Amino acid sequence: MRRRVRRRTHLGRRPAPIPDALALAASGGVDPGKVVSHVIDWEDLPAARPEKHLKPVFVRAGAEDGS
Repeated sequence: MRRRVRRRTHLGRRPAPIPDALALAASGGVDPGKVVSHVIDWEDLPAARPEKHLKPVFVRAGAEDGS
């Protein structure tokens, strides 16, 4: 009896193109509102986390300027 053996190799996951996606959203090329249900301040994370949000985004102070 012969067994078929498959060998799969890969180099891991490609890094997500986060900078490209952020630039596209910032330029107005896509509307993030279609996938984001709530924008919540980072400081409010502990209180907001138990709630059942579909797609929350938590924003830290200074995040919009890259700091």
